[in-house]
Amino acid sequence: DTDAGMTVLGMLVGAALAHNFMLASSPAGPTLYGKIVVILGLIICAGIGWYCREA
Repeated sequence: DTDAGMTVLGMLVGAALAHNFMLASSPAGPTLYGKIVVILGLIICAGIGWYCREA
């Protein structure tokens, strides 16, 4: 199952990047950079949805 393997590998790489760039939350709560990235991600997703909407 190559798809399953790539999914797990992607999750591991994503977690490593989140921790290295201080985007991951801690027991103290989410970091400032994590909050900023979530807002940017929502804006990007909304922009893609707006761009791809049907007339």
